[in-house]
Amino acid sequence: KSYDYEITGLAAERVETHMKRFLEEGEKSLYQEGEDAGKQLTKEMESFVSDYNMMIRKIGDLSDSVDETYAKKLKMEISARETALKQIGITQEKDGTLSFDKTVFQTVKPEAVQKIFGDKSTLSNRVQVLASGVKSNCRKQAAALFATTSGNYSRYASDSNQTRQTGSRYNAKG
Repeated sequence: KSYDYEITGLAAERVETHMKRFLEEGEKSLYQEGEDAGKQLTKEMESFVSDYNMMIRKIGDLSDSVDETYAKKLKMEISARETALKQIGITQEKDGTLSFDKTVFQTVKPEAVQKIFGDKSTLSNRVQVLASGVKSNCRKQAAALFATTSGNYSRYASDSNQTRQTGSRYNAKG
């Protein structure tokens, strides 16, 4: 279970990073004109969709009420922009994951993507905040599970130390 929290947290961290990339301006902006810029934007979007889907699927595997709340909010953010996202080749499936139509995406001008994900939109900001919440919760849960497991180990280790020191867990005198 700790491993699942770690994987979910890593996927959430990657989603958070993608959102930061979509919000970058100036020379680092993904919305530059040109063939290389278009390829970079497509690659970033493919990677975002993949990481987002991993995060949503893993949240489903965890059965954690806090993360499920984040997943519902993420799905609502996507649903609220369903029409605009569909125009750039992104659709939300029934399970909350995203489908990415690369062919449609590559026909869209970068400005159309920027309107949804760039500085003029709140989608990237909202998804970034929610992904950060998922990441934070997963780290707390993984640490708590580790501490519980470590605590059991320490308890048993102290029992074995007591046995080693006295020769028995029980007093021989009765």
